[in-house]
Amino acid sequence: MKKGLLVLLFLCLLCPVLPVRAESTTYELRTENGEKYLYANGKKDTSFTDLYHNKSDDAWYYIVKGRWEKNYNGVVLYSTNKKYYYVSKGLIDRTYSGLFQDTHTGTWWYLQKGIVNTSYEGLVLYEPNGKLYYIKDGKIDRSYNGTVYYETTKKTYNVVNGTATATIEEMKPLLNTDRSQTLKGIDISNYQNDLNLAAIDCDFVIVKATEGAGVTDASFVRNFTWAQNLGKKVGFYHFARPINTPYEDAEYFYQHTKQYFHQGIPVLDWEAENMWDVNWAKTWLDYIYSKTGVKPMIYMSKSTANDYDWSSVANAGYKLWIARYNNRYANYNYDLSAAGPAPYAKYWPNYTMWQYTDQGRLNGYRLKLDLNIFYGTRENWDQLAGKQIVHPLSESYLYAYDQYQNNTLLSKPKLVAVYNSAYGADIRWKPQDGVDEYLLMRKENGVWSSVAVLPVSSLKNEGSNYKYIDMTVKDRYGKGYIYSVAAKRGESVSAYDTKGLAFYRLQAPKITSAYSVGRDAVEVRWSEEKCQGYELQYSPDEGKTWIKCAQTDRTAKTISGLIPGTKYIFRVRCQKTNKDRGTTWSPYSAWRSAWAE
Repeated sequence: MKKGLLVLLFLCLLCPVLPVRAESTTYELRTENGEKYLYANGKKDTSFTDLYHNKSDDAWYYIVKGRWEKNYNGVVLYSTNKKYYYVSKGLIDRTYSGLFQDTHTGTWWYLQKGIVNTSYEGLVLYEPNGKLYYIKDGKIDRSYNGTVYYETTKKTYNVVNGTATATIEEMKPLLNTDRSQTLKGIDISNYQNDLNLAAIDCDFVIVKATEGAGVTDASFVRNFTWAQNLGKKVGFYHFARPINTPYEDAEYFYQHTKQYFHQGIPVLDWEAENMWDVNWAKTWLDYIYSKTGVKPMIYMSKSTANDYDWSSVANAGYKLWIARYNNRYANYNYDLSAAGPAPYAKYWPNYTMWQYTDQGRLNGYRLKLDLNIFYGTRENWDQLAGKQIVHPLSESYLYAYDQYQNNTLLSKPKLVAVYNSAYGADIRWKPQDGVDEYLLMRKENGVWSSVAVLPVSSLKNEGSNYKYIDMTVKDRYGKGYIYSVAAKRGESVSAYDTKGLAFYRLQAPKITSAYSVGRDAVEVRWSEEKCQGYELQYSPDEGKTWIKCAQTDRTAKTISGLIPGTKYIFRVRCQKTNKDRGTTWSPYSAWRSAWAE
């Protein structure tokens, strides 16, 4: 090889990895008044936006419209090689490796020595919080749910929404007989009414209580009491029928089981029709929680848990009892080694109980049973049942000892008013110190139902009160409701004001005409609404002052005694009155003007 070629090869090896823009134009950076600007052939180039390699100091600058962005921190795409680079204080920084959030886009990037690694796919540790995140195309993929092997720890992790929650090893069933860590049990109904619980080996029994809005299991009371007397941990479930409203199902369950709360774990059995209706299930769960202070568990199959978006239920803290069977062969005496791998639940980082077969066989019973494993201790069971909660002085009130504030009781919030707004019911109440969230309830046709769970951080202040709009009643004009609010801190719930505040959803009347009927009189007509009466007001000064007329149950009113030659504006509202709870007014109508001639 010739000497000249060797020299050329040596010089090429010294070239930087980052490609340099092929320039037919002569560029240079000039400093003006402390700022750097890019000049092309002696003229300021305000069209240039890209990374620029300055040969004099061998640095890569981020230029925006010809000006060096010296305060810029973020990830920038270099147009020549289509790679992303980390820019710190306006310059490419080759020293940074790890996860970095670009605040300009909100994207979390995976950087290796200042360059985004768009070819990497897998888990990366973010040291500030010690969590593992799933990376794809060089950034955290928040849509990913599944399992990923991490080479560094030699473990496989469960990933939910791009974040590793636990290792698969941690999620697998504990395939041993250590009763201090897990409990084993059965679930039964009237179909097993010939079963002798005293002859069965189990730590817990979950019994069917109700179904839909009109069925109570014939063996419920016997099974619950029998299991409890045998020293078993107990649960009781409601078989959901989403062809009803969630309030009908929940109220039926509550009325037929309320004396058993705080003794066993309540469960919603979600396996009948309309499995897609997550909102129905959450409304049912919220209703029972608001009535009892206990969060029910929800039972469903693995496919149901993963086919629909259960994030609202999981994030609200409702525990999962998941069903997945390894096969249809008999499983004898809790043989967990035959249960197969643990099921995956997309929206729960872990589940509380697994029903691993419906072909169970136990000594002492000749027919098949559902077999389950509970991941926890007897004390954990009692916590989920709400045994630590001190229950009622009367049925109308629910108290829970506050575990975080020296066992003091939370006081119930003070409702101020409920107004009609264009968007629904405008509810106001006094803020309280040390409250995490408020539980808003609405009574309709004699039945209380949950409206919303409201974190304090999400609430708006209106004057000195909290404000929330219940938009679910927006179009239900003429209907009557009662609203009440409870306070929550940790797992503690205050009492509700069971009297609450009465409210009628009223629509503002619409003025259809306003015209002079004499030198000093104007007749005003408006639409008929579902109410008990109307109040008309007028103003001689464009709304600066309003004068009330007498109330009427008609939809027309003539106002006399006006000043001739004066323009007036008019508005009207309607009302309904409850003799015990006062009057609810609609919003005012839009204005309508007329001259007194």
